[in-house]
Amino acid sequence: MANWSNRVGPRVEIKLRENVLRAEVMVAEHYSVNMILVKIGNNNLRVNLTLQECSCQEWQMVGISCAHAYVAIKLVQGNMYSYVEECYTIRAEEKIYSSTMIPVETIDMPQLTKLYYEDYEKNTFLEPSLTTRPPG
Repeated sequence: MANWSNRVGPRVEIKLRENVLRAEVMVAEHYSVNMILVKIGNNNLRVNLTLQECSCQEWQMVGISCAHAYVAIKLVQGNMYSYVEECYTIRAEEKIYSSTMIPVETIDMPQLTKLYYEDYEKNTFLEPSLTTRPPG
């Protein structure tokens, strides 16, 4: 997470960039307060920025703004990262992993480079199993 350049993860970043590229051929215009009409050829889609909804339903299902939503966000000069669901943000990732990453102590772990023949006789070392995984 320390390497994340924005407030979202790298996979979400890739999805957002794909949507930005798809949005280049779209035209948007206001038709009500926070309601934007996005035109793609002969098709019209409605985007509600307040409710974070698009008539294509992708934004509601995935939680990442679709290409139509990006055109609407661009029209109102908003930040596309602020329209991403909270579960994809760095803050949510920090909450998830804040208490589960406990370091493991390795005080009595043998170092294989410093063992003598006598150590091999005294200790039991786990070997990989001799069986192979069957196909399929």
